[in-house]
Amino acid sequence: KATNGDDWTNNDNWLTDAPIENWRGVDVDGESVMLSLRGNRLSGEIPAEIGNLSSLNWLDLSDNNLSGEIPTELGKLSNLNWLDLSGNDLSGEIPAELGNLSKLRALYLRSNELSGEIPSELGKLSDLVELLLEVNGLSGEIPPELGNLSKLDNMDLDFNNLSGEIPPELGNLSKLRALYLGENNLSGEIPPELENLVNLRWMSLGENNLSGEIPSELGNLSKLEELRLSGNTLSGEIPTELGNLSSLLSLGLSDNALSGEIPTELGNLSDLWGLFLSDNALSGEIPPELANLTNLTDASISGNRLTGCYPDVWRRVSYHDFAQSGLFACNTPATLRQKAALTAFYKSANGDDWTDNDNWLTDAPIETWRGVGVSGGYITLSLGGNGLSGEISPELGTLSELGDLGLAFTDLSGEIPSELGNLSNLTGLYLYGNNLSGEIPTELGNLSKLEVMNLSENALSGDIPSEFGNLSKLRHLHLQDNALSGGIPTGLGDLSKLETLRLDDNDLSGGIPTELGDLSKLETLGLDDNNLSGEIPAGLGNLSHLRQLRLDGNALSGEIPPELGNLSKLDALHLSGNDLSGEIPSELARLTSLTDVYISGNRLTGCYPAAWENANNDLADSGLSACE
Repeated sequence: KATNGDDWTNNDNWLTDAPIENWRGVDVDGESVMLSLRGNRLSGEIPAEIGNLSSLNWLDLSDNNLSGEIPTELGKLSNLNWLDLSGNDLSGEIPAELGNLSKLRALYLRSNELSGEIPSELGKLSDLVELLLEVNGLSGEIPPELGNLSKLDNMDLDFNNLSGEIPPELGNLSKLRALYLGENNLSGEIPPELENLVNLRWMSLGENNLSGEIPSELGNLSKLEELRLSGNTLSGEIPTELGNLSSLLSLGLSDNALSGEIPTELGNLSDLWGLFLSDNALSGEIPPELANLTNLTDASISGNRLTGCYPDVWRRVSYHDFAQSGLFACNTPATLRQKAALTAFYKSANGDDWTDNDNWLTDAPIETWRGVGVSGGYITLSLGGNGLSGEISPELGTLSELGDLGLAFTDLSGEIPSELGNLSNLTGLYLYGNNLSGEIPTELGNLSKLEVMNLSENALSGDIPSEFGNLSKLRHLHLQDNALSGGIPTGLGDLSKLETLRLDDNDLSGGIPTELGDLSKLETLGLDDNNLSGEIPAGLGNLSHLRQLRLDGNALSGEIPPELGNLSKLDALHLSGNDLSGEIPSELARLTSLTDVYISGNRLTGCYPAAWENANNDLADSGLSACE
């Protein structure tokens, strides 16, 4: 009556004088009673009176339309060893009284609308073999008491709202074969104690907020067939020990913050059919040992900083993102790969509308394509002022032979593809005078051979990547006329070969790093028209080759360092429009090569060197007079 029996799909013999073992779904064996009405269109609520069926040892009401809460009275069914209420519309909390079911071997409550915390009392179910609570709205932490379920074979808590850390006590479940904790809000590190789950075959911890490194101890789970860790914030390198998982069929590590190279040891996973590494920060080449993965059918590697090629045997992979990764099979002819990259660029940059697109997309050698040069194994692409529009295609990052990229003064828009950071032979990057926007990719800091970077006159925003301090061969850095913000990275002081540093006309703030005084070869320093504050570092007086010092239009304060008098080659000194105070140091009279000097708009006192009147100047607006 409580579950609307008149509307069941099959209610044969119910409420008749027939023996109850003849009632649909009822089975009687001695003193034991089984009630199984799975998928029989029950509705309404589970009545509390069911708790009076003391002989009941099997209750299956799954895949119906039951609603309301789970009766606490179910906790009185002392002989129950199977409880399946899955696939209904049950709500409310899981009754703690279910922890009294000492003979229970299976608890299935999945695919309902249950909420609240998992009762710690479930940890008392010493005979429990299966605990399936997935696809609900359960919250709170995973009770560590679940680690007491010594007979547990399967634990599935996927697709809930569980939070907190994974209890290390789960490592006590030595008989566990399946552990599913994915699609929750779990945080903290993966407990290394999980290495004790020696019988584990399936582990899913994906789509949480787990952090830290992947424990190398997971490599001891010799029976593991599936490891899902995708969709977290895991960092560090992929443990080489995962190569010991000889039974592994699927490895999911996508969408984390993993770095370093792909371990060669993964090539030992000869049975692997799924390898998911996309959207991390992995770098280097794909190890040739991964050609041993001949059973691979699903693979994702894009969204990393991988270079080189992928094993030729991977051509047989059915589902992949190799095109998005920018990599080609290792035996792909160079000309085919080069044409593919250039063709993608042509289409992305609206090549049909270029001023001159002679020979593009034809069978002619690429060196005859307008703006493409080939010499000594290197390629140059020079299409400045050629009417380009659209965006820069990420496929250009596969053109590993590219030595020079010149796309200045066109109408390109969108973001600079991070894949350009894969151009390991690039010496010149010229993207100035476009409409490029977004942040500068940190991956450009990988261009170890780069000598010139000019990204000026765009609409770039965000910080200057600190990774630019790694560009040891850089001679000219032009980032002026953008909307860059934040501070000037101190690492720029490590660029020992830098001759030009133009950061003017941005929204940079903070102080001028003293480390810029270490740029011994610097000839031009343009920091004007920003929001820089603090004092002018005295160390700038060490820049013996400096010819132009432009600091005007900021909020610099304090006195002018007398050390600037050491800049004997200086021909342009721009300090106007700041908040400088005090007298002009007499040492600056030694700057006899000045052709431009601007100092107005400060609070300077005293006088200026008389020789400055021979230069282009704003001395009349400074309120000062020439020294006698």
